[in-house]
Amino acid sequence: QLSVAEIGVIYSALGVVSILANYNDLGLTEALQFFIPKYRSQKKLNEIKTIRVFTLLAQLASGILIGAGLRFSADRLATRYFKTPIAVPVLKIFALYFLGLNFLQAFQSGLRSFQKIAESRAIEAIRMLSILILTGFFRFSETLTISRATAVRVIGVALAASAGAFFSHKFFAKLRKKSR
Repeated sequence: QLSVAEIGVIYSALGVVSILANYNDLGLTEALQFFIPKYRSQKKLNEIKTIRVFTLLAQLASGILIGAGLRFSADRLATRYFKTPIAVPVLKIFALYFLGLNFLQAFQSGLRSFQKIAESRAIEAIRMLSILILTGFFRFSETLTISRATAVRVIGVALAASAGAFFSHKFFAKLRKKSR
């Protein structure tokens, strides 16, 4: 069973990662949501493809840098900010979560910019349901540890990002066929 202190560490680390994820966006989500509808109405598919690729590459690069910084400064953050050594593995696992979250946000904003709200919400539902189901499984099997509780978040975001990639690929393939 997880102690109250361990649960507190998980949610504090999750808060730090969420704040970093919001700033890591670099304003590209808003750019996608502004330019993609504009380019779509003008039937400029090359520009849409370029802005999507650029956004993914920029977020990947900044995500890797910030994720690596989080991973390699986990010891220091755990002792100075969280004031507990149990935060070290949590922060190291959340470095992966941070990277996956960047991809997830890029896929969701791309779908929302095309007003594919159902797909965007389905992606979020996949993330939340997988976290709920896996946490429940570990909790009721009495094998929930701080590492597993943290890894469950990574699995959830990985499944959601995979679904986002699938929906995005499917939609953009359909869009390319229509433009020919």
